[in-house]
Amino acid sequence: MSVANAFFCLMQKLYFILLIFLPLCNYGQISKKWEGHYVGKLEIQSNGPTSHYNMELIFKQLNDTTYNWTIVYGEDSLRQERKYLLRKIDPHHYVVDEQNGIVLSSNLIHNTFISVFEVQGNLIHATYTFKKNRVYFELTSSSARAETGNINPSSDNEETIPLVYSYATVTCQNAVLKKK
Repeated sequence: MSVANAFFCLMQKLYFILLIFLPLCNYGQISKKWEGHYVGKLEIQSNGPTSHYNMELIFKQLNDTTYNWTIVYGEDSLRQERKYLLRKIDPHHYVVDEQNGIVLSSNLIHNTFISVFEVQGNLIHATYTFKKNRVYFELTSSSARAETGNINPSSDNEETIPLVYSYATVTCQNAVLKKK
C-alpha cells in the first residue's frame, strides 16, 4: 500500500473515531441564565428581496424536564405566537413539542440547540445559540431532493468513496435576539 493510501486509511479511521466519540464530550446543559424574553429582527434571504420581521423567543422552565419555548413572529395585527414545549429526553437530547401532534428532535451541544427535520419537501436545519444575554438564531431551508453528489461512488483504489448527496439551499433566516 502506498503512503498516500495509508494516510487516507488513517484519516478515515480518525474521522470515524471523532464522529462517534467527540460529540459525546460536547453536550451541554441548560443554564438558568438562558431563561427570559428575547427580542430582535429576523432577516429572511432567498432569491427574491430580503425580508425583515420582528422576532421574539420566550424561554421559561416549567419543571425539571419541561420548558415553555414560545416563538413570536411579526407584531401588531401580523403577530403570530407559537407556543411550544421543550422536553428533556436525556442530557443532550430534547424534543420540541408543537402541541399539535408534531414533535421535533433537538440536540443540545454546548450552548446550541440544533434541529434538523423535513417538512413539505424542504429539509430544515435550525440552530439557537445562547451567548451573553443573546440568542443567535439561524435557519436554512433546502430542497429535500438531492441536487448533486458524487458521480463515481467507487474508484480504482482499494478504498471506496462514500456516497455523498448535496442539497440546494433556498432560504436563509438569521436573527440576533437580545434579552429584555
